[in-house]
Amino acid sequence: MDKAITKLSGADRSVVEEELQRLLESPGLQHAESLCLLLRYLVEHALDKPAGHVKEYQIAVEVFGRSESFDPRIDSTIRVQTSRLRNKLVDYYATAGANDPVVIEIPRGTYSPIIQKRATPAPAAPAITTLLPLTSAGNPPAQTRRWMLALGVFGGLVAGVGGTVMFRKPEPSARADQAEVRAFWSSVLKNSDPPLVIFSNAEFVGRPETGLRYFDASKDSQNNIEDLYTGVGETLAVAELSNLFSKLGRELVVKRSRLLSWDETKNRDLIFAGSPSENLSLRDLPLSQEFVFRRMTPGEPRPGDLAIVNGHPRAEEPRLFFATAMLPLTEDYSLVTLQPGLHKDQNVLWLAGTTTMGTQAAAEFVCSNDSLQALRSRLGLAPGEPYVPFSAVLHVRVARGVPVASTIAAVHAQGK
Repeated sequence: MDKAITKLSGADRSVVEEELQRLLESPGLQHAESLCLLLRYLVEHALDKPAGHVKEYQIAVEVFGRSESFDPRIDSTIRVQTSRLRNKLVDYYATAGANDPVVIEIPRGTYSPIIQKRATPAPAAPAITTLLPLTSAGNPPAQTRRWMLALGVFGGLVAGVGGTVMFRKPEPSARADQAEVRAFWSSVLKNSDPPLVIFSNAEFVGRPETGLRYFDASKDSQNNIEDLYTGVGETLAVAELSNLFSKLGRELVVKRSRLLSWDETKNRDLIFAGSPSENLSLRDLPLSQEFVFRRMTPGEPRPGDLAIVNGHPRAEEPRLFFATAMLPLTEDYSLVTLQPGLHKDQNVLWLAGTTTMGTQAAAEFVCSNDSLQALRSRLGLAPGEPYVPFSAVLHVRVARGVPVASTIAAVHAQGK
């Protein structure tokens, strides 16, 4: 590549702005609103003030609307978001952007992007087959369906795959060399067989054209259950996990919760996306009682709402964690739990929010090197020490239906 652009002519600026637009419309970024806002801000700052350096505090206040009391020493939001954006840029230029005339990158240790002209086109990226549908009983691939609908607090629900999906094992990439990501997943994955990722698909009655509601066993027939829908956050959680596993060179198998047979869980580690209110298979597992999901009853705070209940509150820890009471949703809480499974040498990883946005944030958390480093510190683990079973509650900030930042609100480790 040529030397980084420091003084831009009018023509140069136009080329960079065109490249910025390509990035914002790329598959990896077009639905990540917070990352798009951050990228646009950093690039425009570099164009307007090429000699200036962007500060973490400046980004927090001007991009993410944090108050002037923002303290980067205790809030890692900007570091986490910048790390996610940095990885998205690496992925883009390794695939769809391999021949772009301009490359925008964010070096580690800085928030100021480097904008470079590409001297010669890079070779085209090879085609990669990412998934292979497998037949499951009663759900042949030809009957696989995907729908969208609006429903209550979820904003939009996405239909689950009709059976099982096996993600092929690709070649590992440089992004997977993040040490903490590898350390975490080495602790999670005990079996050589691909893990099962079980996503929630709650029980509804009715039709999407005329309205759906939750199944009520006291008045609804089991014959009328509609179970082809799951939350947007659960769908994006599966996508986040599959993307990470492709970087790690590992396979995974995706399964709808209601189609799970416990016989097929032998010799596989299990990853659940969604709370027991939606991921019904979790109700058959003996789950950790450090933090539990429970709907509030009359006489308790916010009766009828789902909360994460702290079973053993420690000093300065709250007993209840609630999402925003009214729409629009601005904060959620999610749970990340690692515990032994039903079988020998089996682990269960549970990623769930009180709303679908929290589930997405939990999956993003366990795929982030920076987030996992913060978790290791909170667990008191030495560098390189395997992860022990734990439960961590995450405080999730949400903007326009997108989780934009997660911090650890409480964490309990077993055996420590």
